[in-house]
Amino acid sequence: MTKRKTKISKPAKKEGFKSPRTKIKVIGVGGGGSSIVSEIAKSKILRNIDFIAVNTDEQALRKIPKECKILKIGQSLTGGLGCGMNVELGEKAAREAKEKIKSILEGSDFCILIASLGGGTGSGASPVIAEIARTLKKSILGIFTFPFDFEGEKKKTVARNSLRKMKADLSAFSTIPNDRIFQIASKSVPLKEALSTINRKMAFNLEGLMDMIYRAGLINIDWADFKTVLDGRGKSCFLNRAVAIGEERAAKAAGEVVQNVLQEQEFQKADRILFNIEAGRDLKMSEVDQISGLVFASNRKAKIIFGVSMPGEEEGKIGITLLATKNPEIFDKKMENKVQEKKKSSKKKKISKQKQEEQPTKEEEPGNVRAAKTKRKNALAVKKEEEKEEKEILAEEKKWEFPSFLRKNG
Repeated sequence: MTKRKTKISKPAKKEGFKSPRTKIKVIGVGGGGSSIVSEIAKSKILRNIDFIAVNTDEQALRKIPKECKILKIGQSLTGGLGCGMNVELGEKAAREAKEKIKSILEGSDFCILIASLGGGTGSGASPVIAEIARTLKKSILGIFTFPFDFEGEKKKTVARNSLRKMKADLSAFSTIPNDRIFQIASKSVPLKEALSTINRKMAFNLEGLMDMIYRAGLINIDWADFKTVLDGRGKSCFLNRAVAIGEERAAKAAGEVVQNVLQEQEFQKADRILFNIEAGRDLKMSEVDQISGLVFASNRKAKIIFGVSMPGEEEGKIGITLLATKNPEIFDKKMENKVQEKKKSSKKKKISKQKQEEQPTKEEEPGNVRAAKTKRKNALAVKKEEEKEEKEILAEEKKWEFPSFLRKNG
């Protein structure tokens, strides 16, 4: 009797989504960071992402939801309690758990580090995690909240020092002073509700960011585009998302996405921009043109890449997620100095070359026609090489000047 072969069917991929090749990990450090990550982890849209809460406080870790993994650090140092405002204790706790942190970071392509700076664990452990990520050559985005004014200058100093310490290890960073919440909420709002508003906004922005990475687009943005924008260390970052409906939805969404009152970083100062338009099949070419034009007009000096994704449920509304980065001023000055030095060196070479040409060598004496012809050929070859280099540079620049769907391959 012949045995029937059982056909095992592979689970179908969710329509409109790429296979999750890009591994992303979102790490919350300390009480504040873990709380933020816990709220973000509840999002139904953020799939294929590992959420990890890192803390010394066992009691706080017990409240972490099942969507989030936990990593206890510094148990022998703190006895399962928090670090208070002892930054050195937070740093020691992270260094003691270096191998555990390393194992969490390994296997990821992109890490998002979230912490409320000003306390001991967040301010002490975050720089250690950023340092480990850098040694593993990971792209890492840091998102940090700063203390309220009423928490005192001491806490703010702790927060600033912590950020200063880890800037060089981060690909990019974004800061949110808690006091900015009063620009969108009344001072009479309960503290827990105010903090939750910041957390929800952060989750909303990250949903858009992950959507860019994971959702297959009509004009696709891939991990290479993200790496281009995040490439480097210590870049300041502007991240925002806006959604609008109605007749003027494109203009409204574009106007809102370039303004984020919660963030310290300004979009207008960015030098690299990546943005994605989320809409239904009712998206018009004129709307894409309008959004792109408004983003470009808001920052004419920046290099821009953009994409368009069309999830079926988005009929009637337009969403825009925008990620923009800026090199640190020190980097800009170094680059400017390098350019100036290169120009001076090139000028010196040209002057030296002209002087050599003005003085005939023995080979160039009258009658030596063959040597003269050879020299002219060499000069032509040099000129052609210079023209070729110039064309390559211009071609590279054009890739940034136009939207991704207008870019020429090769």
